[in-house]
Amino acid sequence: MLRPLIEREIKVDVIICNPPYIDDPSTIDSKTWKEEPHLALLASPFTKFYEMIFQDMNRVLNDKYLLCFEIGEEMELPLTALLKQCCIEANYTFEKDLYGKTRFLFVESKN
Repeated sequence: MLRPLIEREIKVDVIICNPPYIDDPSTIDSKTWKEEPHLALLASPFTKFYEMIFQDMNRVLNDKYLLCFEIGEEMELPLTALLKQCCIEANYTFEKDLYGKTRFLFVESKN
C-alpha cells in the first residue's frame, strides 16, 4: 500500500485511506457491487490492507503524524488487536458516523 512512497523515500505527515475491507461479497448491496470496482471493496482477510499499512508506516511517516481510515462497522476490536500486535505506540481513536456506527479510525503520534 505504501510502496510508491517507500521507493521514492518520501516522508509524509498525514495518510488518509479507505482501503478495501469486505471479505464476503454477499454482504455488498447489488448497486454497489455493480458500480464499484471489486478491487476497491474486497480484502481477505478483511484487515489485510490495514496490516500492510501498519507494518510499513514507520518507513513513510514523519515523527508527528496522523493516519485516518474508513473502516467497516464491525472492525474496532480486530483493528485494536492489530494495532497492539504490530506494536504501534500511538494514540488511536474510533469515531462514529452520522448513523452512530463506528466507521473511522484515527491513529496519531504520541509526540
